[in-house]
Amino acid sequence: YIDAFTIGSKNRFLDNTLQINAELFLWKYDDQQVTYFTTLDGASAFPIANADSTIQGLDIDVIWAASDSTTIYGNVQFLHSTYDSLNLISDPARGRFGCASSGVSGGLESFDCSGQSLLFSPEFGMDLGINHIINLNNYDLSLTADASYRDEQGTNFLFLEDTISDAYVTLNLEAALTPSDADWSLSFYMRNATDERFFMNTNTNNRGLTYNIFNPPRVYGARFNMSF
Repeated sequence: YIDAFTIGSKNRFLDNTLQINAELFLWKYDDQQVTYFTTLDGASAFPIANADSTIQGLDIDVIWAASDSTTIYGNVQFLHSTYDSLNLISDPARGRFGCASSGVSGGLESFDCSGQSLLFSPEFGMDLGINHIINLNNYDLSLTADASYRDEQGTNFLFLEDTISDAYVTLNLEAALTPSDADWSLSFYMRNATDERFFMNTNTNNRGLTYNIFNPPRVYGARFNMSF
């Protein structure tokens, strides 16, 4: 169950060339189901826990038509997320959670992970981009660059230091050529231009070995589109 509250404002300024939208939000989850990795009866297991959590923050979007050919856009988000109640279990002395142990009962050890942040929920995130169109006789050349920043964030319910992804910045570039009298376009793109490396997912097995799944490396290519 979720109770979601939102209040926001949509605005346009400078003869409708500048758009600024802002939103405050508060979400309250009850019995939010989460699946996690642990050790039960001496074997790997993926039990389900019911958690209560609170998510609140501020989201701001900006789009500015700086000229007839240049558009600048961006987004900023401040986020605070907390598990108000989250209890995880494992075989006694086999749990690898970064949470306080609540003791052993019924042959299982419990861990109180209340107060931990939700996974993949950075406290601060920002996107910034620019698009500029150049007229070349009967062609339009569209140049786009956008950058994204994400604060550090947890990636696994173990809540260990090894499962936290560090803050990162990514940059994407694209150039697209479109004729004014035809239904095709040719574009060249580069994703993650700076070859930034960060965790997308992590895990620690029952022997204490941690493995990490990283984001894709720098990727570039060409794309041809045709409408008919």
